[in-house]
Amino acid sequence: MKILGVDPGSRITGYGLIEVKSSHLELIECGVLRAKGPRFEQRVSEIHLDFRSLIKELQPSTVCVERIFLGKNIDSAFKLGHIRGVIISEALQASCELFEYAAREVKKGITGYGQADKGRVSEFVQKQLNITGKIPEDASDALALAVHHGQRRTANLQPRL
Repeated sequence: MKILGVDPGSRITGYGLIEVKSSHLELIECGVLRAKGPRFEQRVSEIHLDFRSLIKELQPSTVCVERIFLGKNIDSAFKLGHIRGVIISEALQASCELFEYAAREVKKGITGYGQADKGRVSEFVQKQLNITGKIPEDASDALALAVHHGQRRTANLQPRL
């Protein structure tokens, strides 16, 4: 099973693709989609087209996307909702299973602590996937989503004692 984690953003959208092999997870690819348009509407379109191409290229069976956290800036949450909409639409158009996770749930699942900082989450993800070297923060967040989902799936696939 190939799991694509997506950390949506209106300028930078991180992605990370892993594969579940028996009882371990293997990194396939990670990176970021960068939208450069000066207007928000242009950036939504860029992310949409880039994500469509990414889905066609990587062919995941599952897509995991981060839920919106409504902080103090409501405008940012609305913009993020637009990006999530195109990601969800493309994932479903490609017949992928779709899962959504709150950032706190992913952090707790990865590190054991729901308020872990990004550095700690990245450290755990890199260790889990045997990644050496630096990866973009947004890609690390996306990989955390994929790893969290992969761990849940492998835990369910293990025989009960």
